[in-house]
Amino acid sequence: MTHSTGQSPISEYARLLRAHATLIAGIAILCGLAASLFSIRQDDRYEATATLQFNDPSQASGLAGAPTPLSSTAEKLAAQGAQTVLSPNVLNAVRADLRTGKSVGELRSKLEVDVDSKSNLVSVKASAPSARAAARLAGTVARQAVETQTRTVRAGYSRSAERTARQLRAARKAKDQAAQLAVAQRLAPLQTLAANAEPVTIAETAEVPDSAAAPKPVRDTIIGLFIGLLLGAVVAFTRDSLDRRLRNSADVQSHFDLPVVARVRSEAMGLAPYIAGERGPMAEQDVESFRILRTNLEFLSVDSTICAVAITSPMPEEGKSTVAASLALASAAIGRTLLIECDLRRPLLGRRLSTSTQPGLTDLLAGTAEFEEVAQLVDPSLAAPAAPAPSSNGRGKTKPEPVLDGSLTFIAAGAESPLPAELLGSGRFREFLEDAKRKFDTVIVDTAPMLSVADTIEILPLMDALLVCIRVDRTTREQAAAARAALDRLPQVPAGVVITGLRARDEASYGYYSYEYKSERSPTGSA
Repeated sequence: MTHSTGQSPISEYARLLRAHATLIAGIAILCGLAASLFSIRQDDRYEATATLQFNDPSQASGLAGAPTPLSSTAEKLAAQGAQTVLSPNVLNAVRADLRTGKSVGELRSKLEVDVDSKSNLVSVKASAPSARAAARLAGTVARQAVETQTRTVRAGYSRSAERTARQLRAARKAKDQAAQLAVAQRLAPLQTLAANAEPVTIAETAEVPDSAAAPKPVRDTIIGLFIGLLLGAVVAFTRDSLDRRLRNSADVQSHFDLPVVARVRSEAMGLAPYIAGERGPMAEQDVESFRILRTNLEFLSVDSTICAVAITSPMPEEGKSTVAASLALASAAIGRTLLIECDLRRPLLGRRLSTSTQPGLTDLLAGTAEFEEVAQLVDPSLAAPAAPAPSSNGRGKTKPEPVLDGSLTFIAAGAESPLPAELLGSGRFREFLEDAKRKFDTVIVDTAPMLSVADTIEILPLMDALLVCIRVDRTTREQAAAARAALDRLPQVPAGVVITGLRARDEASYGYYSYEYKSERSPTGSA
């Protein structure tokens, strides 16, 4: 079962854009630079425009009192005129006028015709490397369009006038007065139009432009940046949809029907409270998150007391050892706590806590060591493990004091074992764990990843609670689903999810803020 994340689509889009801000900005900058370089490398281009007005010459005959043939609309005249401007006849006339060797296709590529759909105007825009050449080309095209169209239209009226004249002569021979009158009324306007028709005129001549139309580096750069932003957003959304990793707390919560009991920042991964490692001890604000986890454990079960807690994860490197060590140190501050390293295949806690790695649990379960020999004390108030108190165990070895109030007792994994799952499923381990639960207030068990090996399955029936660590940007949706299915098959114990690896922007997006701690005490002081 999944829960709604409670995030609105706008909030989710904003989160995604923040998560991929670097990618989007990078693509936008690259597109802007590419557009700028492309623009700078272009030759100057000038544009000049002439405007033509296409008319219906037959309207003039109507004004003279003669019958008016069916006229065309302004839109149709303009559309027909645009075709005339770019016709081979006009462009061949332009070639001859300009005495240029450019082909008709090359001339057409330098021309742009725009039709005004609400009038009978057609704009002819010409481009050329110089301002005067652009104006000359636009003007020549307009002039040749006028001359070509005028000749064509007048020739059409002239042919109509000749046909009408033949009809008039035929009517005279037939001495048909009525026919003569009708034909004569049609002939006069046609002869007038054949001699004077102006189907197209130049409404606006082409002026020499003051500045180049292109290139414009600033404009092109802005357009490139805008296109880059859109492209970056598309890439980010595509990448996010194809990315199978759980990217934030909402993703984790939607895949697990379990309460989230803690959230751990990425800065805390690999560290332990008050233990100085390669990067120093854990920050105080991260220590506080494990105090919260310690408190939240009490609410996982209202019917029974939680003593033994197993900590696991679907796959390695999801922060379970960090959570186990830090929770154990937080618990040790208020009561006797035992931390057992049951990840026998990849033990890390000994180095993390600056303690010995042998002897350990495998030696204890194999019967080659006693509890007093494998138990190590880690004082959470110090930056290093507490020095063991010398005492004899009857075998001539030095052993630490096994249990002290407010201290952390740690048992490392010990020597490598060929049968780790069998050791953890043995009756000896069960007896050891039952005895530990009687002696300690809290027992923290760091187990192996649950999807990799069967070790956790052997341990879980003995536990009072289970914590599953899910690391954002690492755990995939498939791994989360497999972990959820595995939990359903395991014995039912109170369980919760610890989200690890959260970054600052994840905390800000979902409202997980931490106080900034300032104190006069030493950074290695007690919590």
